[in-house]
Amino acid sequence: MAQRGGQAATYRGFATVGRRQLVAKTCLTCGQLKDASGFRRTGRGYWQPSCYRCVHEGAKRSDYAAQARSQAGATRSGQPWTEADMLYVVTTLDSDEVAAGKLGRTIQAVRGQRHAAGGRQWRDIIGS
Repeated sequence: MAQRGGQAATYRGFATVGRRQLVAKTCLTCGQLKDASGFRRTGRGYWQPSCYRCVHEGAKRSDYAAQARSQAGATRSGQPWTEADMLYVVTTLDSDEVAAGKLGRTIQAVRGQRHAAGGRQWRDIIGS
């Protein structure tokens, strides 16, 4: 496959850019030269500019920051969950952060309750 507009393609299972095999790439976040297998390809065939490790670390930092923000508004921390709270967590389409703010809980508490409920969403409950 040929390269179009900076897109990368595969040829016989190897990562390629144009007709040449992509062997290594420099991560824009950490600046290290890494093997091509350390990078993810997007659905459009582009190579992600940051390596897997940097993307993971960035997501982790973002989760820690969101949890710290939610702890400030967690007025009901340590209190038992009511049936109304559980119904809201399972049926709402709000993000974890929005649901945590409305319930006065932390993001991790909301995620934990959604996981304990089996990840069910409102579609599963109403049966559509």
